[in-house]
Amino acid sequence: MYSTLIFVFLVIIQTAHGQSISCEYLYDYQRVYSCHIEIFNPNGFNNFTYINGTHLPDRTNDDVLIIGKRPSYTTNAPSIICSTFRNIKNLHLHKAGIVRIDENAFHHCTKLRNLDLEGNNITTLPGNVFDHLVTLDTINLSYNKISTVSGEWFTGLENLHFLSLLSNEIEEISRNAFSSLKNLTYLYINVNKIKVLHFDSFGYLSNLTHIVANHNKIEAIDERIIDMTAVTYFGMYDNVCANYEAQDTSESKNLIRYHLRECLDKYKVLFPETTSTAPTTTASTTTVSTTTITSTTNESTTTRPTLPPGCTDGNIDERVCRLEDRNRDLEEENKELTNVTTAMQEQIENLEKQSLGFTSAIEELERKILELSHRPCAC
Repeated sequence: MYSTLIFVFLVIIQTAHGQSISCEYLYDYQRVYSCHIEIFNPNGFNNFTYINGTHLPDRTNDDVLIIGKRPSYTTNAPSIICSTFRNIKNLHLHKAGIVRIDENAFHHCTKLRNLDLEGNNITTLPGNVFDHLVTLDTINLSYNKISTVSGEWFTGLENLHFLSLLSNEIEEISRNAFSSLKNLTYLYINVNKIKVLHFDSFGYLSNLTHIVANHNKIEAIDERIIDMTAVTYFGMYDNVCANYEAQDTSESKNLIRYHLRECLDKYKVLFPETTSTAPTTTASTTTVSTTTITSTTNESTTTRPTLPPGCTDGNIDERVCRLEDRNRDLEEENKELTNVTTAMQEQIENLEKQSLGFTSAIEELERKILELSHRPCAC
């Protein structure tokens, strides 16, 4: 009796303050039991004691696997969601007006796989906010107002494969921001204000295949990022030091270095203490003439490819010099092809003129034959 009265009293208090959470329980198109949640919580109230709604027959809170969102407004993510529905796999709280995420907001969602917080007003996250979400596969933090990224946010997320920080206000990514995400595959940091990419931020992630950093203000890149073996896409389109995207980084690493040379040189100036690993190369079947170079400090001799004309050992980047020399060769070949094409076009025009002359002659001959055919026979 007393417990009922206490519950009713709490309901009255919660309603009086204008906060409410309710669920519409249903099966989605895949017959998964879901709650379409509606939250009105403009003051960030986090002491909810119940969630309104009536379950379908023979169903309970433990059967809910997906939280979908109906039109809502809340300045935080109430922890009652995860403490009530502890078996959910997908949690969608996008475009809800969320400004703050409390440290314990998701602690009871230990089976969560997909977390969608897109389109809110989140500026930062508390440390270890995802610490208990060991099964989490995807986090979507796109279109928020995050300005810095801390490694404390992502500790324990060893099964995370997809992280999107698209279209925030990120200016800096800490050195170890993503170092604990051992299985991260897709990283979206595009459309931000990032200026520098450090190798230590994600360079030790052996499963990372996509780094999408287009539309930033990047002016410096640690060269070691280019040598990450698993990466198959590196987007650097529309940045300060480059306007380039490598869609298949199994191509020549030197070619990528050439396109990003301004970024790499700037990083060496800004962070001279950073030691870049030497680029890996593969053996080539092409025969290259070599010149013997004798070291003044060692009696042994080594061989290296002969430098193209105009390139010297004093070049800041010998690889760039070789690429520029090859580029000049390609330009000369292009000029020759242009000249050949022009000559062929002139020949075609001449042939067309000759063809018109032949056509006129044939027409004249046909006219004369027609005249002769109409003359009376003189026999």
